[in-house]
Amino acid sequence: RIQVLLRQREGELGALRERILGLEQTRLNLAEELVAATSKLDEAEGRISEANVLRAELQMLQARHSSALELMGERDEQVEELQSDLTEIKQMYREQVDLLVRQLNEKGIEAANATVPV
Repeated sequence: RIQVLLRQREGELGALRERILGLEQTRLNLAEELVAATSKLDEAEGRISEANVLRAELQMLQARHSSALELMGERDEQVEELQSDLTEIKQMYREQVDLLVRQLNEKGIEAANATVPV
């Protein structure tokens, strides 16, 4: 009877040892999965960090682009104003030259008339 009980306990012990081995293997597999998951998490966190940096850089570049467009618009307005001013100055210069030519012609005609005996 003791031998039967002993064999029974040895069988239970063997089954428990096999179960322990199976559980240890499961634990090792889970540890490997945990390492892989942690590695993926670290990689994902790195990508998130990089995305945040890129997002901040994009916002900065968009602000610079907006400022550049505004400056270009202001510059275009200045160029248009200067071109308009130049056109006005050219017209005034032509008018002054025309007036000077007319005055010189009038003086020349008067001088010619004064030197010609009648």
